[in-house]
Amino acid sequence: MRTESKSSEDLQHIPARTESAENRTVEVIQRVPTRTKYNESRFSEKKDLHQTATNHKIHKQEKTGLILFTSWVDTKEKSLVHMNVMNSWKFWKLLVKPLFFYSNKTTGDRMKKSGWLTLPVSNTACGTSKIPVIRDMFLDAMKNYDSPLYGYANGDITFDEGISTSIKFLSENAIIREKPVMILIRRTNVDFTNGPLLNRSSNFTEIRLRGKVLNDGSSDGFFTNTLFPWKYIPDIVIGRMGIAMWLVSYARAVNATLIEISKTVQVIHMTTKSGNYESHSTQNVYCNHELYKKFNAYPTTWGCGHIHCASLELKADKNGNIILKKKSKNEITEGCYNCSMNLMNVLPKSYGKQAYPDFTV
Repeated sequence: MRTESKSSEDLQHIPARTESAENRTVEVIQRVPTRTKYNESRFSEKKDLHQTATNHKIHKQEKTGLILFTSWVDTKEKSLVHMNVMNSWKFWKLLVKPLFFYSNKTTGDRMKKSGWLTLPVSNTACGTSKIPVIRDMFLDAMKNYDSPLYGYANGDITFDEGISTSIKFLSENAIIREKPVMILIRRTNVDFTNGPLLNRSSNFTEIRLRGKVLNDGSSDGFFTNTLFPWKYIPDIVIGRMGIAMWLVSYARAVNATLIEISKTVQVIHMTTKSGNYESHSTQNVYCNHELYKKFNAYPTTWGCGHIHCASLELKADKNGNIILKKKSKNEITEGCYNCSMNLMNVLPKSYGKQAYPDFTV
């Protein structure tokens, strides 16, 4: 992958040698841009069928860095976990604004009353399971709310204060205005069967240390800019096997810049009796894989879609400032190299041979 940098962006106090390329180390101290301008491209076009939801008008957000959304079906087992998500995702307003996609109006009304943005689920797939299609969630969020970044995370995930500082840095960085970007998170599994109920004074570091970091290579969230080509993605759904590594492989294949933020954000997966791999035992568990087979759109190996394949990462320097850096070779796993993915049946014909790319770090 290559990241091309544009020197025309007028950012305050960013050194002249600051570069955002895969071939060079990127070290950008957090600064405030003197102006915000988001480039238009074919990637940012929306499907015509995605009209503004009924009784919702386009909202002009001020100081918003991320529209963070999720969706779930209410269950007794998950009630405390969902309450934690409902409460904790509001900790970072106005910078991070939570959005709930509802299939059940009662759930939607409850989330709206609690202070969340809400939209109805506009498209479902996966047979009779009728699970929200992640592509449409992103397109609908972009249609209805203005933000430099949009992100999905599972409905049992929460974050520490690092999400605020990381999103502030990224939303003000020129890299998200230059080309498609996908931001990835790595979770720590923590047993929340018996709580606790989270609040602003909760010690997230202490809670995280009770759990175990997930090292299977998958990301539990995907944050992208408006240039990311969501509209070409098939009807893959949330909460079923095969979504995470396929999306990362797709991002790499379309030459998006991948950024891991695991070193600046503590991500807690609140598990219950269902365990850490609920998607492996649900109805229509392989519906996403059936789509990949239909479109003949598999990466060379699933290792091509590991979170470790992100070539850039956020970290704190010795002064505590967030910086964006290129990963060292030993931080990228062997499976990230020599990858390809056939997208001939996914991308428009105008892509030609580009729809069957070879990609590496």
